Order: sequence, then C-alpha cells, then structure tokens
Amino acid sequence: WIRSSEAVSCQDIASCTPDLSSLQGDNPDVAEGCKAVRTSINCFRDAMDDCRNNQNIPKSQIDAMQAQMNTYDDMLSKQCDGG
Repeated sequence: WIRSSEAVSCQDIASCTPDLSSLQGDNPDVAEGCKAVRTSINCFRDAMDDCRNNQNIPKSQIDAMQAQMNTYDDMLSKQCDGG
C-alpha cells in the first residue's frame, strides 16, 4: 500500500490491513511478518488521524478501526517482542 511518507487518508484504511502470509505455513518469516504488522499500525494511525479530523466519520466507525489496530498491536507484542 501507500508509503508512510505520504499521509494515509481515511478512505484508505482498508489498505492498511497487513499481509500476514509470511507468518503462516511451516516456515514463517517472523521478521518480515512483524515488519508488515508494524507498517500496518502506522498506516492505521495516519488514517485514523485523518478520520478524526474529518467530522463526517461516525465515532463508532473510528472505534472499530481502533479495535482492529489493537488486534495488530497485540500481535506485535506477542509475536514480535513488543514491536
């Protein structure tokens, strides 16, 4: 998805979901997977900032995004030594 040097807009939040394929299978590439999760979390943060600044977004939607991001945060702390 979008490089972190560009601001992620609220509409782009769907593209923040990390590709976790490197963490699956018999020989997971944890470093690669953790990098994807970390990048994803930064993407969620940027997108949520934009959503918050865009008054038309219902709070429930932002809460849902936050919950999704927290899932990846948990993954980071469990599988990636706290990120």
